[in-house]
Amino acid sequence: MGQPGKIFEVDLRSPSEEVMKVVPAALIFGIMVAGAAIGHEVQQPAAGSPDRKAILDGLRENEVMRRLSAEWKAKIVFSHVTIRQAKDWAWVVASAQTEDEKHIIEPLSSVMREKGGRWQVVEFISDEVAPADNPEAAYRAWRAQFMGRHPDCPARIFPEKFD
Repeated sequence: MGQPGKIFEVDLRSPSEEVMKVVPAALIFGIMVAGAAIGHEVQQPAAGSPDRKAILDGLRENEVMRRLSAEWKAKIVFSHVTIRQAKDWAWVVASAQTEDEKHIIEPLSSVMREKGGRWQVVEFISDEVAPADNPEAAYRAWRAQFMGRHPDCPARIFPEKFD
């Protein structure tokens, strides 16, 4: 060290105490960042949980569900619910029905997102998927188009196969 114009010099043949202190800290930081990314795995909120309630309330507040509720003159409840949530995105499949089960519809599939503390439907799956000659191919095409429009949506919320 000590040469004019050089700010510092590191001898890599014999690492200094300072370098030996920095390397473990950098490794720990890297592990924490990787752990945070992995921590956004798909969750399936349990029945009765606050997350599940908030997501289904958001679905219930959607214009389609409000019109259905008005037509049936009853509150919408959901059965056969599947939720795949990753952070502020969720894939939701649910059958809307009345509490007395006089009215029920086939399951709807939608992508939802939490914004400003409220869950909102981003998009329902296309009506053309289920009746297609090849529903699996139609689902994959719809999903690819959706991801093109919403690249920040985590692909892992989507089921691998269309049921």
